Parts: sequence; structure tokens; C-alpha cells
Amino acid sequence: MSYKKEEVKCPQCGKKIRIKVHTKFDESQIADIVDRSIFAAKCSKCGKITYIDYLVDLETPNYYLYYTPGYNKSKKNIKGKITRVCDTYDDFKEKILIFEEGLNDILIEFIKTYIKNELKGEDLTNLRDIRFDSIIDDNIIFALVGLKKNVAIKRDFYNALDEKSIYKKPLRAMVIDRDTFWKYHKMK
Repeated sequence: MSYKKEEVKCPQCGKKIRIKVHTKFDESQIADIVDRSIFAAKCSKCGKITYIDYLVDLETPNYYLYYTPGYNKSKKNIKGKITRVCDTYDDFKEKILIFEEGLNDILIEFIKTYIKNELKGEDLTNLRDIRFDSIIDDNIIFALVGLKKNVAIKRDFYNALDEKSIYKKPLRAMVIDRDTFWKYHKMK
């Protein structure tokens, strides 16, 4: 784990806060990334907790994630690992959850499109996003953000789609999301 110290201003009172900016994470810090505590800074004057987003890398034995908040910038692939770029914290967290469950993020994005198409006829006015949430029993759970609902997809359905899928490996580490997954996925 490596880090550098920086100063930021408290958004509430304006006091300068010294924080540790981690530049590289490893798998031992996944829980702190997912609950966002590793990005938290508490003001010593007013007590306000602020979350600071900054560039980081996360390396595990199976995948490597670049977190580039606010901008989508391709990066180099890491040999032998799934390598992705995440430009929002929600994407970063979701990729971690997907890869920790041993799922394919390209197929998860395909399934999100399937779910949205299956919801036709429902009021989707408040639907802001569809996010992978967890696996419970034999169900892959997706949160319908903005609707306060979840959708369950059977693991057998995922496995059947996976067997019928052809994946193209990105040449560089890229953002893989609902707008880009189709470049790397097709059905046999």
C-alpha cells in the first residue's frame, strides 16, 4: 500500500485537512473501498466527513482496476489479469463486486440491457441506473436505482448466456459499461 499526504479544504468550514491519498490498493482493502471509508476525511474543526475521490489502482490476483474519477481515460492492460478503467465511484465499486463474485462484467452489462427491455410497460421515469448488487442463493441480484426495487436473475440463466457468448478482449484497459459492452460481446 502506498500513499501520499495532501491537503484539502473542508467544504463545511473551510479548514485545511491533511489526508492520506492512497495511490495503490490491494485485495486486503476491498471492504474499505466498497464501504468507501478509505476515501473519507474528517474535519478536525467541525467534524464533517467528506469523501475525496482521487486516482487509484487496485490490484488483486485476478483483476486490475484503474479508478480515474471524472474522466474516462484508457490505460494499459496488465498481463494475465482482467483490466478495467472506472470513471465513477459507483462503477469502481460495482466492478469490484462483480469480479469478487467471479462474474464477467461484459455479460453483466448485457444482462442489464436485457432487464431494461423486460421492464417495458412499467413506469421507468425514476429509473436512474441498473446495478449489480450481489448473489443470494442461486440468484444474481440487480438494484433498480431510483425505483427502490431489485430484480433477480437465475444463475442458470447467466451460465446459459455465458456459454452462448463470444467475448473480444479490449486491447487497452477501458470503461466497460452499458454504452461500450457491445463492442466486446456477441452471441454465437
